[in-house]
Amino acid sequence: MEDKQKGFLAKVAVTLVSSLIFLGVWVILDLPIGFGTVNFL
Repeated sequence: MEDKQKGFLAKVAVTLVSSLIFLGVWVILDLPIGFGTVNFL
């Protein structure tokens, strides 16, 4: 059971980190253009 839980937690951690990186890059790239994409959401 513990191994499965560790694997699940690892997957969640990787997903969170990758989405944070994606959002960070997106915001950095979007800054010079303005917040058009952010306002669109």
